[in-house]
Amino acid sequence: MVDWAVDNVEDTNSSVIDLGCGNGHLLLALSEEGFSNLTGIDYSESAIVLAKSVAKDRDLESIEYKAVDFLNSDEWRQDNKLYQVVLDKGTYDAISLNPEEEEAKKENKAGPRELYIQAVHRMISPDGVFLITSCNWTMEELKEAFKQYFRYHSHVKYPTFSFGGQTGSKICTVAFSPLKQ
Repeated sequence: MVDWAVDNVEDTNSSVIDLGCGNGHLLLALSEEGFSNLTGIDYSESAIVLAKSVAKDRDLESIEYKAVDFLNSDEWRQDNKLYQVVLDKGTYDAISLNPEEEEAKKENKAGPRELYIQAVHRMISPDGVFLITSCNWTMEELKEAFKQYFRYHSHVKYPTFSFGGQTGSKICTVAFSPLKQ
């Protein structure tokens, strides 16, 4: 993801948000590459405490970390800020495992996956890019899931393997551009 950002994001002052930032490692790596307008959010307060501590130990306290449940609130959105780069390394995968997804389908309501997609679309600038890494979904499945709000931009190429006549990789990283709504 870092290599993709370095190769594809020209302005290192672009506003970047990492969804489900955990210990903040991805933002620390971007900071080391010169990115400076970095925000990490996670629903876990203890993850945010850890991320802030790690950033402090590395003298990178300019990275902003916040405990936010972005599916159920817009707390992430200070001063109506939109992000030019939205990153996700496994958060959509985790949300996809939420048992409320099946219940929402039965009740014909938006489930956690749909709420996630809508929230990402609300936080991204019209000329922004959304980069997602998944180990649970293929590139084609992600394209299908996000097509109402995003269009395919590019993807990261990973080593592939073949099994049972199919070829694939263990993970996929796909970049999307937002559609106008």
